[in-house]
Amino acid sequence: MPQRLDPTLDVVFKLLFTRDADSETALLGLVNAVLRPKRPILGVEVLNPAIGRHDLDDKDILLDVRARLADGSTVDLEMQARRHPSFRNRVLYYWARSFGHALSPGGPYTALRPALCVVFLGYVEPENERFHAVFRLLEEHDHTLFSDALALHFVQLPLLGRLTEADRRDDAALLRWGRFLAARTDEEAEATAIYDPA
Repeated sequence: MPQRLDPTLDVVFKLLFTRDADSETALLGLVNAVLRPKRPILGVEVLNPAIGRHDLDDKDILLDVRARLADGSTVDLEMQARRHPSFRNRVLYYWARSFGHALSPGGPYTALRPALCVVFLGYVEPENERFHAVFRLLEEHDHTLFSDALALHFVQLPLLGRLTEADRRDDAALLRWGRFLAARTDEEAEATAIYDPA
């Protein structure tokens, strides 16, 4: 009997969503579940996860899964199984590099497209008790959206057992993905996967 590979391991997570055409279907299903667009996203292109340096002083980064959506925006999907002391700074750095990477030297700023970051967490982030938290750039007083270019999605897998009715209603597809990713046995994964072809 084959032993189940743990999708919370970086290498397994990457293979799940980048290996072949079936992986692309799964990636499209996952992205739609997280972003909950008004109209389903119909196309996704897996990109090279490495974002190289523009300057010698830049730090190379290697994302888990990087993709371009049909509208030109990019999405970075990360699996973070354990707490990292500078996690938030690292996520912002990844976002900034992904956002700026689309701009060629001398290119117009209108060429910049939204860069979205989705992180699946194997732990609960301090001061955030939501299963699916979304952070955006908003005005402090009236919460006016400054730009749709930044969206950070954190999906906290340990909170699957503490869902609100709103979570169950609004994030039904994402809950199935969360249960699949957090499954510890083949039976748990199969029981979740039976409800979603992707």
